[in-house]
Amino acid sequence: MAFKVTPTYSTKLKARLKWQAVIKDAQKHLSLNFCQSELSPGKLQVLATLIDKTFLNGSFAKACKPKYAVQERLSGNVTNLSETAVLNAVAGFEPDSNTLIFFKKGWQRKPSLRRPVQADGVYCLSKLEWLVHALGHEMVHCIVHNACPKAREYDAYKTDNGHGPIFMRLNKHIFGHSSSQYKAGWSRLGQLQVQWDTSSWEAGSSSSSSSSSNEEEQQGP
Repeated sequence: MAFKVTPTYSTKLKARLKWQAVIKDAQKHLSLNFCQSELSPGKLQVLATLIDKTFLNGSFAKACKPKYAVQERLSGNVTNLSETAVLNAVAGFEPDSNTLIFFKKGWQRKPSLRRPVQADGVYCLSKLEWLVHALGHEMVHCIVHNACPKAREYDAYKTDNGHGPIFMRLNKHIFGHSSSQYKAGWSRLGQLQVQWDTSSWEAGSSSSSSSSSNEEEQQGP
């Protein structure tokens, strides 16, 4: 007997409505386009608690007991990630310490209607929207690590730097996400129509000022 594993449209719609509720409550703690200096472990924990209660009835914190950390940027060599991806990383999960880590440098970018960010398949028009979806993404890694650690040894998880079928199914069914990457700009027929000029990011600019013909697509550690 075969079972459908792809969430129905109604399921995805329910997830979107839940995300709207999370973002509304999250604005009590961070503004829509917060300064990256405002990121702190405490703020991340508050947002994760909102997501946990909305989607998982509080079971994430009880089962996983995660830690939260904020660093200036991702450091060291990361397998299968380019130097540009490392420089622009926004978040990651460290299994050895069971910690969800966010990198301030990656949050200098400011999504907008003209230059949105597609975070795990969801168009985000503000930093806060992007942040909560990125947090949900890392929570999936944490769930796999704590609830089914042996799954991390399987190719179905290790594919695409830990974003294989196991991750994708959990990400879809828990959060309604349809991707594991973030992209800058609007897409049409699979092509990005508006992109950022990424040259300014590495120079430490707090915002981008022009479009670029180079596609920017990143995947979290």
